[in-house]
Amino acid sequence: MPKMRLTDRNVASLKPTEGRQVDYWDTVQEGLCLRVSYGGKKTWSIRYSVGKLRKRLKIGTYPTLSLADARQEVKLALADIFRGDNPAIKRSRVKEQISVKEMAETYIEEYAKKKKRSWAKDEAMIKRDVLPVIGNLGSKQVEQGHIKKILKRMDDRGVTTQANRVFEVVRGMFNWAAGETDDSGRKIYINTNPCTGLKKPHKEKVRERNLKTDEITTIWYKIENGDTDPDDRPVTMTEQTQTALKLLLFLGQRVGEIAHSEKKEIDWVESVWIIPGTRTKNGRSHRVPLPPAALALFKRALKIPTEWKTQCQTPYIFPSPVSNYDNPLGTKPISKTSLNHGLSRVLQFSNIEDVRPHDFRETVATQMAALGVPEVHIGAVLNHVRGNVTSAHYIQHCYELEKLAALKKWEKKLMQITARKAHNV
Repeated sequence: MPKMRLTDRNVASLKPTEGRQVDYWDTVQEGLCLRVSYGGKKTWSIRYSVGKLRKRLKIGTYPTLSLADARQEVKLALADIFRGDNPAIKRSRVKEQISVKEMAETYIEEYAKKKKRSWAKDEAMIKRDVLPVIGNLGSKQVEQGHIKKILKRMDDRGVTTQANRVFEVVRGMFNWAAGETDDSGRKIYINTNPCTGLKKPHKEKVRERNLKTDEITTIWYKIENGDTDPDDRPVTMTEQTQTALKLLLFLGQRVGEIAHSEKKEIDWVESVWIIPGTRTKNGRSHRVPLPPAALALFKRALKIPTEWKTQCQTPYIFPSPVSNYDNPLGTKPISKTSLNHGLSRVLQFSNIEDVRPHDFRETVATQMAALGVPEVHIGAVLNHVRGNVTSAHYIQHCYELEKLAALKKWEKKLMQITARKAHNV
C-alpha cells in the first residue's frame, strides 16, 4: 500500500500491476485512496471510522472524478463524520433520490426553459435518445462509457448529425449539473462531467447549396404551379406556403423568421419588417427594409382566404392550420417543417435534387455578391454578427439604406430570372 503525494500527472500515469490491484494513499488528503486494478481501472475511495469500525467507501472512478474533486469528497465525508453522520448512508440516499431522469427534468425546468430557445428540442432529444439508456441510473453513476453507449446506439441506427446534436445537449446538461451544490457545498448531481474528454462523434460538412439561375426559374414555377406525380395527379402547395417561400427567396432571411413573423413586426408606413431579438439567431433585433415585391407579398399573406374565423384575431402573418385542444386555430404560426415539406413535395418529380428552403438564404447572398453588393452590406441584410469588437459593439450604423439598395437590386434580378421559361416542367 504505497503512500505518495498524488498529482494530476502521476494519477494519469499510474500503470496496472500484473495479477493484483494496488492501493495508492494520498499524503495530501488523509483518507483518500486510489485503487488501480490489474485491468487498469482506477477507483477512488475513502477510508474512515464509525465508532470502532473502520469503513471504506467508493466515491467514483478516474478520470470521471478528478483528483481535486476526490479530495473535496473526502473533506465533505469527514465533515459528515464530525457531525455524527455516516457518509456511506448519506451517499446511498443521494443516489436513491436523484436519478438521471429526475436530474434531466430539473435541468429542463430550471435552466433550459429560462436560458435556451431550443429547450423543447433539447427535451425531445433527451427523452428519445438519452433516458432510455441512462435514465434509471443515479446521476453520479454516469461515466464516459455510458455516454459512448448513447452515441453507439444512435450510430447503430445510422444517425450521424443528430448524434452530434444529442452529444452537445448531454454535455450541456452535465455541465449545468456539475455546478449545482447543496447548502453544505456538496455537489448534488455529479462531481465531474462524464462528457469531459469526449468529442463529437461525427465530423460535419458545412452544407453548400447555391441555386443556379435555371434552378431558381424552375423552383419558382413549381412553387406557383405545383407539379404532377407519375399518375398525372396534381401535387401543389397552399397559397400560404407559396407566399412564405417566395418571401424567403426575395429577402434571404431565416426560415423560422419568415414562418413565425407577426403582424405587429411590420411597419406598413415605413415599409420595414422589424424582427425582435427574441426571434433572431444572434439575439439582436433586425430591421429588414421591404422592397415593393416583398411588401406586396406580406400584404397578400394577410388577405389569403381561409375557413378560420380566428384568422382576423391571430397575431401571425402565417398562422398554422393545425389545431388541438391546447392550441386553437390561429394561435400558432406555421412550422419551419411545413415549408420544407411543401417545397420537397413539389420538387420530388423534378430533376432538381437536394434543395431546402434554407438554401434560398445562401443563394440570395451569393447572387447579391455577383451583383456587386459589398460583403458588409450582404452581412447586414442577413443579420450576421460582425467580425470584430469595433464593428460588433461600437458602430451603430445599421446600413438601412444600403440594405434596401441591395434588396432592390436582388429583387430586380430575381424578377428577371423568374420571368424566363422554366426548365424541367
